[in-house]
Order: sequence, then C-alpha cells, then structure tokens
Amino acid sequence: MLGAAVLLSATLIASVPAHAEEGITVTSAAELKNAVQNASAPLTINLGGDIFTATVSAGTDKDITINMNGHRIRTTSMYALVTAGKLTVNGGTVVNEAVQPAGCIQVNSGGTLVLNGTALDGGSMVLDNHGTSTVTDSTITASLYYGVTNQTSGILYLNGSSLISDELIAGISNYGALYFNSGIVKSKGTAIEQIRGSSLILPDGKIDKNGTDGGYHTCTLTDSVITGAVNG
Repeated sequence: MLGAAVLLSATLIASVPAHAEEGITVTSAAELKNAVQNASAPLTINLGGDIFTATVSAGTDKDITINMNGHRIRTTSMYALVTAGKLTVNGGTVVNEAVQPAGCIQVNSGGTLVLNGTALDGGSMVLDNHGTSTVTDSTITASLYYGVTNQTSGILYLNGSSLISDELIAGISNYGALYFNSGIVKSKGTAIEQIRGSSLILPDGKIDKNGTDGGYHTCTLTDSVITGAVNG
C-alpha cells in the first residue's frame, strides 16, 4: 500500500507542467526589469504600484503577461516596453512623459503584443508595431504625431472600442495589414493614413468624421487595398 501511495505521489508531481511559472508581484523598476529578463517560462507579473522605469525589453524567448491592476508604468525613455517575444498587458496605463517624440510600446519583427483595456499615452509612435499587435477595448493617445504606426511588416488587429485620439497628423499610419474588426478611430488629422502597398480590412470598424471639434477626417489612401465601408 505504501509503495502504491509513493508511486501515486510521484505521478502527481510529474503531472505538474515543468514550464509553468507562478505569478510574481513587482513594485519597482528593478523588480520589473529583473522579472522580465530572468523569466525562463511563461510568467505573469502583477504590478503592486505605479512604476517609473527606463525601457524594459522582452527577448524573443519571453512570454510575459503584465497585470497592471489599475496602476501605471511611466517612462521618459524612447519606449517603456519593447518586445520581440510575446507580451500581454491587461488594464492600467502606460505613459511616456518624454519631451522629445517618444512612444509607449514597440513590437519588434516576430514579436506579438496583446492589449486588453489598456491606455497608452505618449508623444509620437505611441504604439510602434513591426510584429503582430491585437488591441482590444483600449485607448491610445498621442500628443504629437501618430497614435499607432503599423510598419511594413506589421499586422494590427483592432477589436472593440479601440479609440485612437488627439493626434495632429494621423490616428493610425498603416504601412502593413490592418484588420479593423470593430470600434472607432478618431483623429484631429487623418483617422487612418493608408501608405502605398498596405491593406485595410473593415468588417465592422468605423472611421468617424464628426468629432467634437469638427476636425476629424476619414482615410488617406495611396495605392492601397481596402475592404469594407468607410462611414462619413
């Protein structure tokens, strides 16, 4: 009987995934940076307070989820977060307070980003996407140029009430593939600027021309492929 119990115990222990890593709570820039850099498996990071940090980079081998818990990540560096691997941000706010043009998150080629109910607030290229980004129920605000720059290699999915606002030039500058599934894009300049060779798919997305200051526009198209209806 004892031998059977030991065998069962060993079996249960072996059944626990060896790659699983428990979530941790961080309250400082050093803790956040160390957690990301040292993660050897999928890791959930819970913010225990607001954090002011230099750029935190996740390499190609990283799978990081950051639960913001209503807190903010602030920076004056070029970006607060850079990912070449997998990065998911849930809730909260990422703010770039730099005086010079700067952004909040950069997704490198091959990297993926998922934003769920997150606010990004920065100067220009607030979200600079060279990989694959999915933005759901999030707000992206730029004070200078572009809320989102979806680069030539970028694939961008907008889901839900994704609001791109307050840009002087364009809400989204699209060089790649933009799947505007649902939500609305607003901008004081062009809502979506379609660069030559890019594609825009609009299953149910809305481009609003009737903003509060009457200065919102529709699309600027340059030899692009567009599928769907543009309202306004």
